This record gives sequence, C-alpha cells and structure tokens, in this order.
Amino acid sequence: MGVEDVETGRWAGPLVSSVYLWDQAEDGSLGTLLSLEEQILNSTFEACDPQRTGTVAVTHLLAYLEAVTGQGPQDARLQTLACSLDPNGEGPQATVDLDTFLVVMRDWITACQLDGPATADLLSSLEDLELSNRRLAGENAKLQRSVETAEEGSARLGEEISALRKQLRSTQQALQFARGMDEELEDLKTLAKSLEEQNRSLLAQARHTEKEQQRLVAEMETLQEENGKLLAERDGVKRRSEELASEKDILKVAPLPSALTISYLPEARF
Repeated sequence: MGVEDVETGRWAGPLVSSVYLWDQAEDGSLGTLLSLEEQILNSTFEACDPQRTGTVAVTHLLAYLEAVTGQGPQDARLQTLACSLDPNGEGPQATVDLDTFLVVMRDWITACQLDGPATADLLSSLEDLELSNRRLAGENAKLQRSVETAEEGSARLGEEISALRKQLRSTQQALQFARGMDEELEDLKTLAKSLEEQNRSLLAQARHTEKEQQRLVAEMETLQEENGKLLAERDGVKRRSEELASEKDILKVAPLPSALTISYLPEARF
C-alpha cells in the first residue's frame, strides 16, 4: 500500500508492502528495519500491554481493535480473529503473547486480503492508527526533550537562586556589619564631641592659669623690688648703727670737758 493510499483510506495491495519504518530503540537510536505491517502489529500489542508484561488478555485486544475499526463484536472478521486468538475457548481468561499474536494476526490479515476490498477499511484504520502513533511518538519525543531542557533550565535557575540567596545573606551580613560600624562611628563622634568640649574647658583653664601666672610673676617682681629697697634700707640702717656705735665708743673713752662737768653737778644733786 502506498502513502497516498494510507492517507485516503483506500487499500491498494497487500499489507506487507514496500513501506518500511525503522523501529526506534529506547535509547533513541534506530533499531531493526520493520515493515509497516510489523509496526502496526507491534504498536497494537504494546497499546494493550502498557506495563510491558509480555502477555495480553484476548478480550482486551479485541476491544482495542473494535474501538479502532469502529466494528462491533458481531463482525465476522473479528469473530474469526477471536477464535484464532482463543482456540481453546477460555473466554475472558484467555491470554496471548507477542509472538503468538504476530503469527495469528499475519494469518488473519492474509485471510482478510483474500476476501477482497471489503477488508480495506479495517486494515486502513490500523495503518492510520500506526501513523498517528508514530506522529504522536515524535511529538512526545520533542515534548520530552523540551521537558528535559526545561528541567535543565530549572536546575540552572535553582543554582542561580541558591547563589543569589548566598549573595543576599552575604549582603545582609555586610549591611549588619555596616550598621554596627555606623553605630560605632556615632559613638566615636559623641566621644569626640565630649573630648572637644573638655579640651575647650581645659584650654580656657590654661589661659586663666597663664594670666594668673603672669599676675603672680608681676607681683613677685614688685615684691622683689620692694625687698631690694628694704634690704638697701636695712644695710643703711646697719651702717648707721655701726657708725653710732663707733661714736659711742669714742665718747666713752674720751674725757668730758670741765665746764660741762660743773654744769651737770647741780643736776646730779637733785
């Protein structure tokens, strides 16, 4: 079946056609080269086995095919498939593994192709579903890459936020230190102002003391001058006293005149 036939829903030949797709491995690399039929069958089984257990209930597979094709359980082709998948008639307990499913489905598809164009809608629906699954898988891979990129970006943002928080803590510590220094500076300013006032007071006292000292020096000089005068007077008095003493001694030694003696005698009698 060609690509145009898939898009228009028409069946133009055997399902095993020249259309091949690469089976993508879990690590994103290209795996084995699979035909479109194999891709459809694998995707159908995987859709019914999301937990990858390796086995699927037959009723689950049939319900999936009914939903995809829009056919009911009364459809003869699906009833034939049900009998092939559950040959022992186990009913709801019947399960099938992937290998058995692939073999049964290939035989069933071949039998449907022999019935002619009447089976085209059923098979085209499966092919359309596979192509849609492929497209959705590609979109999902892109979304996954976007999520991974977003997670990486989120991780980087987390690291940046952590770095910014550390920087903020460092800035807050520096701010607290600066505030402490500012308070210290204010204390120093207050102390400096107090010392400045004390210095002005001491300077005023020093000026007063200097003036008092100058007054005392002037007074001392005056006293020294007066003392010098007194010493000079004392020396003069001392010399005069010495002179008088010398004269007294002379007078004691020298005889008094007679006239002077007579004049004193009457007075002596009284």
